[in-house]
Amino acid sequence: MKRFADWLRIIFWSPEFASILIVAGVTYKWPQLLHRIGKYFIVDELGIETSILSLPIILTVATYKMGRDLLNPEDKREILTEWPEYWLLKNRVRAALAFSAGSCVGFIVGWFLIQEGEVEIGAATSMASILVGAFSLVTVAMAKIDGRDVLDGM
Repeated sequence: MKRFADWLRIIFWSPEFASILIVAGVTYKWPQLLHRIGKYFIVDELGIETSILSLPIILTVATYKMGRDLLNPEDKREILTEWPEYWLLKNRVRAALAFSAGSCVGFIVGWFLIQEGEVEIGAATSMASILVGAFSLVTVAMAKIDGRDVLDGM
């Protein structure tokens, strides 16, 4: 039960979930803003569609690399794995990676929605996906910085 409660906390009490709620609020309150943003994602509008499609993938790869480095610090892995709350850290890295991978799918779905004429909902989906991927990376980066401080102090 403790692990299930932790997963619920990770999902619903996170900056990733907050970013989805914020974009949903913007979608409800200012749909015309999303329409303007969505027009920039239309193919050949700016000629940057391929580079912008790679952004969620870059965020996911960076999240994976930082998470791997966090969970496998050089020459101090034994200290980290013996820590009683190591499973909490590992769950958070797994969740960040799942959020980030999900943001890749969400971004591509949003991009296709824009191409099909559903500009507002596609822009909202794409924006939420980028924010989720970025917050996942920032969360793992902050944990990595804190983890280094703790391990260097041991």
